[in-house]
Amino acid sequence: MRYSATHSGRLLANRQGVFLIGVLLGIFGVYLYHLAPSVPSQGDAGELITVAYTLGINHPPGYPVHELLGFLFTKIPYGSIAWRVNLLSAVSHVLALFFLYLGLAKILKSKMAALGGALALGFSYTFWLYSEVAEVFSLNDLLVAILFYLTVTLFTLKPKDFSLRWPKILAAAGLVLGLGLANHLTVVFILPGLAYLLYPQFKKEIKKVGITGLIRPMSLIGGAILLGLLPYLFLLYRARTAIMPVAWVYPENLTALAKLMLRTDYGTFSPMAGANPALVTISDKAGQLSHYLSFFIEDFTYLGILLFLVGLAVGWKYSRRFTLFVLISFLISGPLFLTYANFPLTQSVTGVAVAERFYLLPNLFASLLIGVGLDFLFGLFAKLKSGKIVAWATVICLTVVLYNSHAADISQRGNFLDENFGRNILAAVPPKSLIVLQGDIPTFAAFYLRYVENFRPDVEFLTENQTKPDNNFRYLKKVRPDLILGTSDTASQAGIIMKNASLVPIYSYGPPVFALPGMLASPSGVLFSLTPKDKTPNFAPWQETEKGLDKELRFPTQKDVDRFGTLGDLAIFDYYARTFVNLGDNCRINNEPQCALNYYQKSLVYSPDLLPTHYSLAVVYKQMGQCSEAEKEYNLVLSLNPRAFFLYQPMAELYKDCFRDPVKSAYYEKLGKASKDANSLKGF
Repeated sequence: MRYSATHSGRLLANRQGVFLIGVLLGIFGVYLYHLAPSVPSQGDAGELITVAYTLGINHPPGYPVHELLGFLFTKIPYGSIAWRVNLLSAVSHVLALFFLYLGLAKILKSKMAALGGALALGFSYTFWLYSEVAEVFSLNDLLVAILFYLTVTLFTLKPKDFSLRWPKILAAAGLVLGLGLANHLTVVFILPGLAYLLYPQFKKEIKKVGITGLIRPMSLIGGAILLGLLPYLFLLYRARTAIMPVAWVYPENLTALAKLMLRTDYGTFSPMAGANPALVTISDKAGQLSHYLSFFIEDFTYLGILLFLVGLAVGWKYSRRFTLFVLISFLISGPLFLTYANFPLTQSVTGVAVAERFYLLPNLFASLLIGVGLDFLFGLFAKLKSGKIVAWATVICLTVVLYNSHAADISQRGNFLDENFGRNILAAVPPKSLIVLQGDIPTFAAFYLRYVENFRPDVEFLTENQTKPDNNFRYLKKVRPDLILGTSDTASQAGIIMKNASLVPIYSYGPPVFALPGMLASPSGVLFSLTPKDKTPNFAPWQETEKGLDKELRFPTQKDVDRFGTLGDLAIFDYYARTFVNLGDNCRINNEPQCALNYYQKSLVYSPDLLPTHYSLAVVYKQMGQCSEAEKEYNLVLSLNPRAFFLYQPMAELYKDCFRDPVKSAYYEKLGKASKDANSLKGF
C-alpha cells in the first residue's frame, strides 16, 4: 500500500475537513449575497445597529456582548454601517452551524447526516432570515450551539477521560453561558436538558470524589460564568461617563445594572414591556401553539418535518438520553415558553413579527432530530449497492427544497424599505423640529438615519422612554437647550408637547395616544403636525398643505410590495397603509369623500386586509350614498375579525338610514347592546 492506514485516515479526515469548510463558506456566500444592505425592519435591528455604532444602551437586558461585537464590525471598511452589523448575524449563524455539526457528528454514525441536519437548519426560513439582519438572536444561536458542542463532548467521553477533562470543559461552557446571559436570557432554556443529559456521569463522579471534591472545579466554573458577564460592566462605565443619544436607561450603580440585566421594567422572561402572561386565556395559549406549528412547517417544509418525526421515532435506538435531552430543550424553548409568553399575535402583523424571533432556538433543537432521522435513513441506504449516492442525493434534495422554498421570501438584497421609511419621517419636517416617536419600526428607523447616517442632524426625538426618571432627558438637555423639559419625574410626552408647541415645530408619528387639549393634529406626510388650535384655523386636505412634499418622500413601489414579504416588511407596508387612512380621514372630515376614497384605495395597495381601511371605506361609502359598498366593507371587517363587535351599531345605522330596513337595523342594534365587551377592539 502506498499509504499506511494511519496516513490514509489522516488524509481522509483532512479531505473531510476541507469539504466541510467549503460547505460552510458556500452557506456564508449565500447569506452574504442576500444580506440586508441597510437598516432592516426585522426585530430590534435599527436600535441594535444604532447602539453598536454610538455605544449606547439597548432596551433590557442591554445586550452588551452584541453591542461590543457590533461595534467591532462597524469598523469593517466596506458597506454601510447597517450592512456591517448585519454581517455579524451571518457570521454568527455560519459558526453556529459549524458547532452544531461538530456536536451532532459526535452522536451520529454518519457525518453526512450531521451535515444534513446543519443544512436543514441553515436554510430553514427563520434561521436564514435572521442570518441576513442584525439581531441578538443570531449570536444567541451561536452561543447555544457552542454549549451544545461542549456538552456533547462531555457526554461522549469515556469514564476515565470524563474524570480528567470535565472541569476544563465545563469551565469553557461556563464562560460561554456567562456571555450568553450577557447577550440574551433565553440561553438558560438549554440548561435543564443539559443537566439531564450529563446527570448519570456526574452522579458517578460525585460518588468517586465526594461533594468536597467538587468545590474547586465548581468554583472555577462559577468564576468562568462571572467572567462571561463582565461586558455588563461596560454599560456601567458608559452610564457614568457618557451622554448617549440612544440609551434606554443610565445604570450608574450595580442595583440599576441588575434591574437592566433582569429586565425588571420589562418583566423577566416576558417578551415585551406590559406583557402579562396571567391574562392569556386557554384559547390564546392554543393559538400560540397553532401559530408556532404553522411557522414550524414553513421553516422546514413538509420534507423536513417528516425527517424530524422519523428522528423522534427512532431516537431511542441511538440514545434515549440524548433524544430526551433534545426533546426537553425543544419543548422548554419552544411550546412551553410560547404558551407562557404573551405575544400579541392577534393585534397586528407587528405582534406576529415579535413572536417570530423566538422560534429560532427551538428550531435549532428540531434540526438535531432531523439529523437523527437522516442517520436512520442512511443506515437503510447502506444496504443498497449505491447507498452512498442515495444518501448524498437525499441531503442535496433536502437542501434544494429548503432553498427554493425560502430564497425569494427571505432575501434582503436591495431592500431599503426601512431606511426610506426613516427618511420619510425626517425629510419633510422644518428645521429644528421635535418628532414624537411611537412604535419600534418608526423609532428605530429614525434613530438609525439620524444618529448613524447623520441625516437631518437638526432634528431630535421625544420617546416615551425619555420621560422615565432614570433617563432624565440627559441627551435632549445637552443638544436642545431651547426646549422646556423640566425633570422626568413629573414630565410626560403630552406635557412637553404643550410647553414647547409655541416654541418649536412638533410632529408625531401616528395620531397622539394622549389627550392634548387646545392642540390640533394635522396629517403631514407620514407624520402629524401638532399645532395649537388658535394658530391653525381648520383642517386642510393633505395635497393642499404639502405641495412638493412628494418629491421628498420615498413611498414603496408596487415592485417593492410584490418582492418583499417578510413580517418586518409587511409591518412597514402596514404603517404606510395607515398613513393613507389618516390622510383619507382628514379629507372625510373636510367633507371631501372622493379625496378620502382615493387615499383609502391607496392604503389597500400596501395592506389589503387592514381593518381600519375597510372600516373607513364603509364610512365614506355611506357618506357618498353607496349603501351596498358600505355593507360589503362592514361585512369584510367582520370576516377579518369576528370579534369586531363595535361594528354592530354603525351597521344598525347603515340599515336604518341607508337601506331603510328597520328589521335588520333592530337586529344589529340588539347585537350591539348584547356584545358590550372589553375585547371588542381586539385586532383593530
